[in-house]
Amino acid sequence: MLRLALTLLILLTACSAPDTSQPRPVNPPVVVVDPPAPGGGPVTTVPAVDAFPVEILTSPAPTQGGMDALGTFVLEYDEELNCLYHLEEDNNGEPGTGGRVVIQWPFGYTATNQAGKVIVFDTAGKAVAVAGTQFQIGGGGGEFNGSGVSGGCDAIGIWYANGDPMPPSE
Repeated sequence: MLRLALTLLILLTACSAPDTSQPRPVNPPVVVVDPPAPGGGPVTTVPAVDAFPVEILTSPAPTQGGMDALGTFVLEYDEELNCLYHLEEDNNGEPGTGGRVVIQWPFGYTATNQAGKVIVFDTAGKAVAVAGTQFQIGGGGGEFNGSGVSGGCDAIGIWYANGDPMPPSE
């Protein structure tokens, strides 16, 4: 019995040692959780594979206020430039038909591409926005000088986010 306990202890210690042969990812792999099926079926979890960081702009420090207009956007992902943006309204007020607008996310936010699903995470590691879906966030817009993201993400404007993203209101 003692021999079995020692063997298990050695195996657990060996398995928990960090693997230094691979570079450490910027964001740890996250478990993707699918919503329950209609009628309350089980929740399935699938470990994320092929995760890599997506370049986003973030506020350089925590903020205590700022612009507070409510923007409703569809988050878009440029695979070639590895950046996130939304499309500006056109001159007629039609959403999502103008030029690209990058988002300056709150301090400490990160984003990853997990096997083709691009997700933005808050400072607690909670998924707050997903590319291809609509979300709302407070803030305000301005002109973008192109610095901070690859190729400026081909953006013409910037949205200075203030607060946490949320699903669009019904």
